[in-house]
Amino acid sequence: MQTRRILWIESRRKPVPDLVQVVRQAGYEVHMVASGRAALAWAEQQEAGLVVIYAASFGSTGVRISRRLYQATAWPQILIVAQDREKPRLRYARVLRLPVRPQILLRYIADVFPSQNEEGNWHVVGPLAYDLQNLRIRNGDRVATVTQRTMDLFLFFLQHPNQVLSREEIFEKVWGMPSNNDLRTLDVHICWLRRALGENARSPRFLKTVRGRGYRFDLPEGEDTSSPAP
Repeated sequence: MQTRRILWIESRRKPVPDLVQVVRQAGYEVHMVASGRAALAWAEQQEAGLVVIYAASFGSTGVRISRRLYQATAWPQILIVAQDREKPRLRYARVLRLPVRPQILLRYIADVFPSQNEEGNWHVVGPLAYDLQNLRIRNGDRVATVTQRTMDLFLFFLQHPNQVLSREEIFEKVWGMPSNNDLRTLDVHICWLRRALGENARSPRFLKTVRGRGYRFDLPEGEDTSSPAP
């Protein structure tokens, strides 16, 4: 089943309506942090399907936190600003202004998480399989839910099996922008993909580090990377 995990950023600087309990009662797993720095640190170790930035609690628009988090994770966002603030225009975020009706917030959140189809539409690649609809990767009996960016990274490796790919090339193709020599985001997503595959970074079966050159995703020669599961 897909993990409906939300990273929720809320400060205590300004009094704001309690919205997080409504979200938890709706069945979502919510991890709360009190600052953008704490959110970035959490994102290095964990994954979420959505970020909610309660900017009104900081007394700001939340744009700086929003941009830094999106650059690091590419996770979808909901930004909640105070009633007297102008709504910032962010192509990757939905923006709400207080007061927020809980039903509207829950509808925005539901739009991010696809309706769960337990069967899914699995595509088999040798010993692996992936389900694009529900963002799942399967290795044997292990099934892991991943973010869209981690899935994009996985698919890019499948398109280039058994090839040594530089970190710069991977970043530019998957993220669609120059790396500018800042590849920490890629390294974090490599860690997440290995975790989804159940791999040990010291002795991986599939995703291998080629020292000084980049990464290589090993698959048996001739495997079809897009065949649907029977």
